[in-house]
Amino acid sequence: MIILGVTGSIGMGKTEAGKYFIKNNVDVFDCDKEIATFYNKKDTITEIKKNFPSTVYNNKVNKNALANIVFSDKNKLNLLEGLLHKKLQAEQSFWLRKKIREKKKLLVFDVPLLFEKDNIKKYDIVMVISCS
Repeated sequence: MIILGVTGSIGMGKTEAGKYFIKNNVDVFDCDKEIATFYNKKDTITEIKKNFPSTVYNNKVNKNALANIVFSDKNKLNLLEGLLHKKLQAEQSFWLRKKIREKKKLLVFDVPLLFEKDNIKKYDIVMVISCS
């Protein structure tokens, strides 16, 4: 099995590359999509409410209010990232184990912050997408 990490800045074409892989029957784990699902899960909402109480209304996370807080305080950003990345790593591990059992030959992880936040050693190959 080959594990490919795909990364690149915002708007560089990671999603389009992912669509190409999916179209060619290669499974893709999209980290951004996975993170987005966490904001609708009760346990994540509870943890965010505990750490950022002013950002949760009627059991829904106000992402704009949360962004205003974390992007103005590095410590709070690190707290949120720690919370989300722990969950993300667990989901990645679960997905990877499932794909190993399915005997997949190639797997793709779409990881926007691969160099900044991820363990590059997890990947056999890293592809950096950069397009106009």
